[in-house]
Amino acid sequence: QMEFIYGFRAHDTRNGAQYTGLGEIVMIAGATAVVYSPIQHSQRFFNGHTDDVICQALHPDMVTVATGQVGKKALLCVWDTRTMQTLSQMRGFHDHGICAVGFNGKGNLLVSVGMDGDHSIALWNWQKGAKVASATGHSRRIFSVAFNPSDDSIITCGIQHVKFWTVTGRLLRGKTGDFSTGGGTKEQAFLSLTVSKKGRIFTGSEQGEIYRWKNMAVDSMVLAHEGPVFALWVCRDGLCSGGKDGKVSIWSLSLNHLVDFDMRSQSVGLERTRIRSVCWLVRTVLVGTVDAELFEIDIEAGLPTLLLQGHRAGPVPALVCHPSKRTFVTGGADWTVRVWDMEVRKQLNLRTMECPVCAVAISLDGNQVTVGLENGKFVVLNLRSMRPILERKDRKKAINELKYSTNGKFLAVGSDDCYVDLYDVLDKYEWIGTCQGHMSGVLAVDWSTDSKQLHSDDRGKNHMFWDVESTKEILVAAEVRDVEWSTWTSTMGWPALGIAPKFSGPVGINSACRSAFGDTLATGDDWGTIKLFRFPCITPGARCKRYGGHSSRVGKIRFSFEEKTMVSTGLVDGLVIQWRYMSAGKLLEAEEVPSDDEEEMEMEVRGAINEAKEDSDVERELSTKFGRGDSQMTMDKAGIMTVKSHRMVIGKEVVVEDGQQSQLNVQSISNEGEGDAMALAGKREWRKPMDADEAPYNCLQLEHVYGYRGHDCRNNLVYNEEGLLVYMVGAVGVVYRKEEHMQFFYSAHTDDIISLAIHPDRHTIATGQVGKSPMVHLWSSQTMQTLTTLRGFHELGIAALGFNKDGSKLASVGLDLDHSIAVWDWKSQTKLATAPGSTEKIFDIRFNPVDDVLVTCGVRHIKFWTLVGDNQLKAKRGVYGQEGVQQTMLCNAFTDAGLALTGAQSGDIFLWKGSHLEWQFEAAHKGPVFALSTYPDGFVSGGKDGRVRLWSGLDPVKVFDFSSTAVATTVPTRIRSACWRDGKVLVGTMSNEIFEVDERTMTQRLIVQSHAGSEVWGLDCHPRDHIFATGGEDRTVRIYKVSTRKPSMVRELEDGVKCVAYSPDGLLLAVGLVSGKIIILE
Repeated sequence: QMEFIYGFRAHDTRNGAQYTGLGEIVMIAGATAVVYSPIQHSQRFFNGHTDDVICQALHPDMVTVATGQVGKKALLCVWDTRTMQTLSQMRGFHDHGICAVGFNGKGNLLVSVGMDGDHSIALWNWQKGAKVASATGHSRRIFSVAFNPSDDSIITCGIQHVKFWTVTGRLLRGKTGDFSTGGGTKEQAFLSLTVSKKGRIFTGSEQGEIYRWKNMAVDSMVLAHEGPVFALWVCRDGLCSGGKDGKVSIWSLSLNHLVDFDMRSQSVGLERTRIRSVCWLVRTVLVGTVDAELFEIDIEAGLPTLLLQGHRAGPVPALVCHPSKRTFVTGGADWTVRVWDMEVRKQLNLRTMECPVCAVAISLDGNQVTVGLENGKFVVLNLRSMRPILERKDRKKAINELKYSTNGKFLAVGSDDCYVDLYDVLDKYEWIGTCQGHMSGVLAVDWSTDSKQLHSDDRGKNHMFWDVESTKEILVAAEVRDVEWSTWTSTMGWPALGIAPKFSGPVGINSACRSAFGDTLATGDDWGTIKLFRFPCITPGARCKRYGGHSSRVGKIRFSFEEKTMVSTGLVDGLVIQWRYMSAGKLLEAEEVPSDDEEEMEMEVRGAINEAKEDSDVERELSTKFGRGDSQMTMDKAGIMTVKSHRMVIGKEVVVEDGQQSQLNVQSISNEGEGDAMALAGKREWRKPMDADEAPYNCLQLEHVYGYRGHDCRNNLVYNEEGLLVYMVGAVGVVYRKEEHMQFFYSAHTDDIISLAIHPDRHTIATGQVGKSPMVHLWSSQTMQTLTTLRGFHELGIAALGFNKDGSKLASVGLDLDHSIAVWDWKSQTKLATAPGSTEKIFDIRFNPVDDVLVTCGVRHIKFWTLVGDNQLKAKRGVYGQEGVQQTMLCNAFTDAGLALTGAQSGDIFLWKGSHLEWQFEAAHKGPVFALSTYPDGFVSGGKDGRVRLWSGLDPVKVFDFSSTAVATTVPTRIRSACWRDGKVLVGTMSNEIFEVDERTMTQRLIVQSHAGSEVWGLDCHPRDHIFATGGEDRTVRIYKVSTRKPSMVRELEDGVKCVAYSPDGLLLAVGLVSGKIIILE
């Protein structure tokens, strides 16, 4: 199981390491994408690629990532950094590889650039996996691509060009940038590109300049670095750049220089380091260097922290594990020897040699490490200090193999000169003989347990045995038949016959290593595959287990001394990968597969497509699919129950796939085996009770519902006329009297309730559900009785509801493809008008209290609807004028004067008079505005930033910050509903919590809480006390008191919870996690 990757791909990528929204770091390494947690110093891995991953882009939700690889038909993957599951795959358009990718501002489109001769550009609807548009990019290489979030245009930069692209139908039309206005020149390469959320465009050139662009022309230019600018990153606080000069520079958005950080004094690279990646998040800058080092700079303190190290790109052919400690040593073409600790997963020491390193070995006592160099020299170092003890040069060509004898007295040195030289370790490494006979370079050497024989391999696939005392070749097989070998790193010989495909030799197998306890043989090949075989493995084409991670040729594989860890190195990607090794019988979930035949030389495709999609808040709503599904059960004469299910989906997990059947044996006692049955029944015949087919006499009554639906709904929390709270959760409408902590329930719905509106009388409630033929229920919050139901028009679900001023009309929006709109006379159950709403999702619908004009808002639109003629609605789009920019509107509300307010994805609030934009409150919130409601003196707004703002007229007067008030920190607090009444503000959050704030005292009171919008799988009742425990995928365990109907304790854990169980005495609680770990809590 892959455990840790040392280093990442930096030498030929840009911004290959970026922060996610959870503060983790996503980066690319070989054929693997890595999510690294700096706090825990741990990694998770996405293995959906089949070749080198060379580019990545982060979705605006800061969670979803797109990665592109090389290959004949290059694969483009979109995946989730939390679940590490594939969301979408696109292939078949680009040839040779994908060198650059980028998401648009909304995150629904993805652009990619190929490595073919035309450097083709493709625009994708990635959620559908469909190509929207394409074009030939440029005859010269393109290095970077990005969207302009302000207008969804595309920018590319590369050798002697910066181009601006617009979408026309299924075509992309490009226009070259104008260099005449800013004094710059296009006769150079532009290596980096970044665009701010407000459309500010910056490019970095090979001459060290940063260009700022406006209207497709150079607006200004500054000399930023000595040499090429390889990395750029823009955020709201400014611009960050990194260059070949090893400096990281911070700039204002107007290109005023602020501060420099010189990374040359921090890096341990061979040469003056070069910056290849920068990412600026709040007060820290993530910096990646060409030497595969990752730093984090605290801007205020000016101090860099080293997070990760690795070998610089190139072969890492040298590897050895310590004979008695959990450390290992590597050496590579970057001329360095490095010592690593397997436990802390960090580099302990380093020494730079005079030329590339080809082999390493550690002495039996563990105090010395011998390094074989490309020039034929080997050097003995003190392992602790890495200082030289001695060196010898008896050969002219590379030293490929070093191996100490089992008794520690001898050192065998194999070289490209075709010799195996033997040295006396105890006599200051004096030469004692040479084994001659190989016709090509020696690659592997192993000693017998008594140190009297050794065997060796060469590049010509010759396997030879030697007598140590005489240094002569052993030609009689019987002399070595019963020899026990201390190690086995040969890819040939009788014990390794089975690692080769049938009917061929070990072609393409570069390394092998027997495990410490001798039951497993691991191999690494030219296709980046690591395989595990049983040892000895004597049947050609033997069955094996396969694992991927390296992009291509695997160099060396070695096991740790206690067989808990395996380490592998790459000959192309320069990676060092640490694997957790589970002994025989414990290789969980590893499927045994046949080995390769001659025609199966390519590695199997790694990863599987998982259709679950989790996105940013807005994108998550756009992709949300509501519904339960149904099932049928039948029982045959044998007592076998068959369950046929139609997509029983709860969240992401499919209980039973379509068309599949599962069988449950529910027969208590069969007719056969009567003796066993009698024993089970207490030695008396079991008889079917007379009332066995009747329903039980006991019944259930709903008493209390914990939580509220806030994670995917909005403006669904209101006060009624008596000041009681009205909201929905699951398929239940809830009326809550907070003083007595008492709930009343409306339970007439048959599926999830996803929309709610309150009548102007403040008593009547309208709620809409999902389903094939969804219903709208109108009911009384006083009596909990149904007043009427509306159905028969909408499909899939009711997304939004709204009453007019006198309450006689009700408007509804469906979840069908047209997001159809209906206006009802709800008392007579009559449709007054209908119309297709929009092809894009509609989030909210409201009546203007002055003239009954209907307003809808949604993805990139706001529309004003009037009732004309018979049963017709006529729409008019909102007019933004010259200042406003069309964008996604998430909520709306009306003042008593008939002015419309809309909350935008950008965090702005728009004020509309009629259908024209009257005013724009810029940056009212940091991130999307999800909630709006009005009151006599102004309005209330709530956003993704966790803040509620109280506005008087058009001026903000108070701010209530909920960003740090969440009971659990695993789900950030984001406001989904807010309303005002008599000096109190009622607030619902995405974490499914309800707060009430006193406007005068600013005090916040938590009223309702539960798990944060995730699946809740764990449940157990206490064996003695009236309490119960739950656990959910929000990574929390919660304890509830039945008597008070309130949570009494919350504990956050490291991963999602699948099950909980109390001990018989009730003192301990066992918790099972998604990761497979079990935690015991007091």
